[in-house]
Amino acid sequence: MARFYTSVTNSRGNLTTAQGTKEGQSAHIRGWDVGVKIDAGVDNYGRDIFLIYRTSGSHGRTSDECIGWINEDGFTAADH
Repeated sequence: MARFYTSVTNSRGNLTTAQGTKEGQSAHIRGWDVGVKIDAGVDNYGRDIFLIYRTSGSHGRTSDECIGWINEDGFTAADH
């Protein structure tokens, strides 16, 4: 059984799915100049964790910036 499961629906209603193991999974949704990437994984305590990044979209002009993470305790914003 998969540890992580991703589903994406596009504007035409087409659904795509993917399964991921405890080693992780990543998804990146982007426009030309901005986007968001989420990396799923397991923390040091064996709990699911999702790291959230702001990206520069398809143009990729700058490095990804971690803006926070989510685990079973809730959302934590990254210190800037």
